[in-house]
This record gives sequence, structure tokens and C-alpha cells, in this order.
Amino acid sequence: MVDFPDDDQWDDELYPLDEYPSTYKATIVLSLLMWMKVAVSNVVLGVAKMKAGTCAPEDTRQNSQEDVSDDAKENEQRAQRIVNNDLENVPYTMILAFGSMFCIISLDSENLEKRQSISIAHIILFSLFVTMRIAHTITFAYKISKARSVVWLIGFLCSFGIAIVLVIAAVDKETNYYLSSPTNKVLPATAILSLLLWMKVAVTNVGLGGAKNNAGTRSPEDTYQNSEDVSEDAKEKEERSQRIVNNDLEN
Repeated sequence: MVDFPDDDQWDDELYPLDEYPSTYKATIVLSLLMWMKVAVSNVVLGVAKMKAGTCAPEDTRQNSQEDVSDDAKENEQRAQRIVNNDLENVPYTMILAFGSMFCIISLDSENLEKRQSISIAHIILFSLFVTMRIAHTITFAYKISKARSVVWLIGFLCSFGIAIVLVIAAVDKETNYYLSSPTNKVLPATAILSLLLWMKVAVTNVGLGGAKNNAGTRSPEDTYQNSEDVSEDAKEKEERSQRIVNNDLEN
């Protein structure tokens, strides 16, 4: 049977936030920045849809299809790709980041050096992730293909790093009294399973990118994609990969 800390020990021993406020404060601030970036992308998509006439039929304020220019259609498609890429990368990493934060602030305060190292790694990785996601949107909007690929990859690796930090903090033997109880395996198991799920989603997203290359359905500036002689098999695989990613997002 687990002996829980009494009320006057709970804040100081289990969640000593005053000792390392940088971890949760940085996570909250970075999450706000990430939300603001996503919100701006969604608003831009809404405006692009109105100009392209692709909103719901009842939205009479949008342009009619007869008056829509090719530029408006391309801008709408680009804005949709930006939002889709956010959906494929941001939600999972945000969950991992908050899980990592929870595990870090729950570490035993007696092992200050190790706890500080894990905390710094978390802050650096999450900061880089948010920065790379903002840079990804900018490079996507301005059609800078190679730079966009680089910042996406860095953000992707940061996401993986956050998942690793989560597992390290969750399975660390120097955790607080409650989490180190031999009868409580929930936190380590959840962290490890979260890492496995992230890896599954990551492989699926990379697979979708490859399928889009083969089907020639990436942005026009991505000159490395297959632009000629696209087979029906390649189109079918791209559609199937997209359905798999969409199903992950739904569940």
C-alpha cells in the first residue's frame, strides 16, 4: 500500500515548484507562443479560404469561384499545407512537453545536479522546437524549400529529444516518494508507451512525406519531388498514407 505525503509535505516534497520554476514557467510561455503561432496560421487559412471561395457554401462573404484568381487558389493550398503540417507535428510534441515537465518537477530535490541537467535539456529542446515550428511556417509561406526542410528536421529531432527526456525523468530512480514507490509503475509505463506511440506517428508522417514525393503532390517549390510520369500506384499510396495520418489525428 502506498503512503501518500501529508498535506504540509505535498507541495514541498512532491511538487517543489519554487525550487525550479524555470521548467514549468518556460513550458507554459513556450506553449503560449506555440498556440499564438498556430492561431495565426489558422486565421491566415480562413482568410485564404475566403479569397479562394472554398469556405462553406453559406459563407456568402467569400469570393465566388468565377472571381477567384490562380494566386488565391495557390495561397489557399499553401495555407492549408501549413496548418496540416502543424497538425502532424505540434499536438503530439505539446503533450510530450507537458508530460516531461510534470516528471521533471516531480524529481527528488536532493539530486539537484541531475535534476537541473534534465530541466535544462527539456527547456532547450522545447525552445528549439517552438522556434523551428515558427521558422517552418515562415519558410513555407515564402517558398524557401531547402530551409523549410532543414527547420522541419531540427524540430522533428527536438520532438524526439523531448520524448527521450520524458522517459528519462519518468524512470529515474531518484524521483519523489510517491513516484518511486515499487507499487507504482504507471508513470514509467505511460512515458515509455508515449515514446513508442510518438515513434509510430513519426514513421507514419515520414512515410506520408515520401509518398507525396513519389506522387508529386508537394508544394511547387519542392523540385526534388516526382513531377513526371506519376503512376496510379504512387497516387494510391499517397492517398492511403494521408488517410493513415488523418486517422492518427482523429484518435
